[in-house]
Amino acid sequence: MLYTGLRRSDAVRIGWRHIVDDRIEIVASKTGVDLSIPIHDELWRFLKERPLTDPTFIITAYGQPRSEKAFTGFISEAARDAGIEAQASPHGLRKAACRRLADAGASAHEIMAVTGHTKIEEILTYTKAAEQKRLSQTAMAKMAGAFDLKSPNPDERLGKSTDNVLKKLAQISDVVRPTGLEPVFPP
Repeated sequence: MLYTGLRRSDAVRIGWRHIVDDRIEIVASKTGVDLSIPIHDELWRFLKERPLTDPTFIITAYGQPRSEKAFTGFISEAARDAGIEAQASPHGLRKAACRRLADAGASAHEIMAVTGHTKIEEILTYTKAAEQKRLSQTAMAKMAGAFDLKSPNPDERLGKSTDNVLKKLAQISDVVRPTGLEPVFPP
């Protein structure tokens, strides 16, 4: 689920019949959306070990497909056995897939193309923290590029003369150039 973002209802259904070339091809059961998900290398390692005769990739100890409800119990039990104290569920794995895609720089629409979400608001909820982190990083990088703090000339530290910057600010807003201010950057 970390490498597909599928809902549990779809995750328990996929098997070799859904593999086309290097993709998982499935119609999302909840929304009817056609999904074509590239198979991540980590997922390929798991899939290559699955027998071609298994009805699905997620099966019971008896070789039968797991039901959605049993799959939820299986994930919760596996998390407890691994020492994870927080409540774990297949939906948590779906959410984690969305976050991992967002952390990797995928847009909300790209994530929707993988997970089959139909409402962007759901993805924005999942990706808000990743977006904040990425946006703050790019904002700080822009600021670092805008100011030359190493320049010995104070007027060149802004990349333009200080007077020109203040004139521009006065043109675009109701800013009045103050007098007697300390320099913004130390000499």
